[in-house]
Amino acid sequence: MTTIKEIPIDDIEVGERYRRDVGDITDLARSIDEIGLLHPIVIQDGMVIVGERRLEAHRALGRPTIPAVEVDGFSDRLPLLKAERDENTCRQNFAPSTAVEIGEEIERLIEEPAAKERQRQSPGRGKGKGGETFPTFSSGRVRDRVGQAVGMSGRTYEKAKAVVEAAREAPEKFSDLKDEMDRTGRVDKAYRRLRQQQVQAERQSVPPLHSEDGPFSVLYADPPWRYQHTESESRAIENQYPTMSLDEICNLPIHEVCADDAILFLWATSPKLEEAMKVLEAWGFIYRTCAVWDKEKIGMGYYFRQQHELLLVAAKGHPPTPDPSDRVSSVIRTPRLKHSQKPEVVYEIIEAMYPHLPKLELFARSLRNQWSAWGNEISN
Repeated sequence: MTTIKEIPIDDIEVGERYRRDVGDITDLARSIDEIGLLHPIVIQDGMVIVGERRLEAHRALGRPTIPAVEVDGFSDRLPLLKAERDENTCRQNFAPSTAVEIGEEIERLIEEPAAKERQRQSPGRGKGKGGETFPTFSSGRVRDRVGQAVGMSGRTYEKAKAVVEAAREAPEKFSDLKDEMDRTGRVDKAYRRLRQQQVQAERQSVPPLHSEDGPFSVLYADPPWRYQHTESESRAIENQYPTMSLDEICNLPIHEVCADDAILFLWATSPKLEEAMKVLEAWGFIYRTCAVWDKEKIGMGYYFRQQHELLLVAAKGHPPTPDPSDRVSSVIRTPRLKHSQKPEVVYEIIEAMYPHLPKLELFARSLRNQWSAWGNEISN
């Protein structure tokens, strides 16, 4: 049975080794400080056989001792050379799913003491007895710490975890994806395929466009425009939500839910302005004017780096115009939110313009009081 002992660091020597430069041990020392030493070093007669970098990390942390396994049998130079070689060339990284399983246990070990400490310091909400606040780890920081502990970046760990969780919840759909990830080690590719499959499933869940509450005099729409070019596959909109082709958007049976006299508010990005005009025509509306959303943060673009989005206003028949007191500035300044999310203030503007007319939001993500909604992200 192997026995692990705490050995005083000052009693351990490093003999002649071929790898003389241990490299940057900052991250290793940080991991040991936060999580502990996962693998003890191996020594013989007070001499390091394997684990020099771990030893130096402990020295850097000012630790007086280090967990070690004492062995014998390395009586000549050849076995020592083989041990040094194997320590540095024969390791095999964890399969991504195994790394996730270890990471989840580390997360639990990190969170449980933190939760107990929060409870101990404050029976209230995040404050000690004297009212002082105490530090907590953000989810991003925990993710990065755990990823580092299992040999991944925090973001890669998060992606691998998403694939593993999907395989647990729906093994018939995603087990092959997890197995491929483990076989190839390509976490990014597996995650992209996962998101594409999930997005496709979301798209197929769109309910028919009809409502017994109609016809509607006010329509508000943020179509899931499909873009032909992205700067990288990982940033593709298809990885975020299901998109639709121009024909699919144009062919929606808007006439079945729309009143004869109606107003439409339609979001369009600058590259999709021409397509947006075709949508207005296909839906039976005539363009009237637009507002500009200043996102207050610059984005990407091939000519201008985009900082704005357009809210087109179009009419069908003869809908009423808003009262002059309800006509706001055509420039809406509010910070950009998460991907594709539109500012809350736009709902308030439309509600002030048309307080009594029946309203329908197309491609909605959630329900709003006194609105009807159609979309595949709405929780029933």
